[in-house]
Amino acid sequence: MRPTVVRPRILIVDEDPDVLSLLRILLVLEGYQVAVWADRDGLQAAVETQRPALVLIDPAFRDGDVMAVIGDLRRSDATRRIPVAVWSRDAAFLRAHATELAALGITAGTKRSSRVDVLARVRAGLAPPAAAS
Repeated sequence: MRPTVVRPRILIVDEDPDVLSLLRILLVLEGYQVAVWADRDGLQAAVETQRPALVLIDPAFRDGDVMAVIGDLRRSDATRRIPVAVWSRDAAFLRAHATELAALGITAGTKRSSRVDVLARVRAGLAPPAAAS
């Protein structure tokens, strides 16, 4: 009998319920444990409680600035080491914040419909940071 492999927990943060549902299904089928969150309210506490291996976040919050949310995650002792990956339909946002995101060690990319692209974004977010040379 083969041992059961427990895949990491991914916390998906997106205000679009269809996106949340689709990503949950895709990642569960790939063997990941998945939690979803639909808005900024309570997100910090959810990350602290659930301790995901990765937070996959769409920056298009109606109720706030995602860079402030990421800053909160990075300042907290409980969440600063949890990887964050930003993915967005808004290429202008990604260009405008590319340097800041990179400085925070956050992977970023555009949303695509391809299953392969979504899984690549998750794997990139879970990868250990490159060692400084």
